[in-house]
Amino acid sequence: MTDKAYEDGHSTASQAAEIANKAKVKWLILTHISARYKNADVLVEQARKIFPKTDIAEDFMKIDLHLKDS
Repeated sequence: MTDKAYEDGHSTASQAAEIANKAKVKWLILTHISARYKNADVLVEQARKIFPKTDIAEDFMKIDLHLKDS
């Protein structure tokens, strides 16, 4: 799947988790899931092995961001 993701200009769930880890984010939300996946839970499982605080976005999902003043 890594080659297919690369060809399409996308990241794999594992790659996204690695980036989230390096960026020290608090929460990774996977989006733009390929229709090839009938059940995206496998992607969450892959990502959580690297970055435990991972979820999948859902249609019309709302997320409140609490931004700090810099």
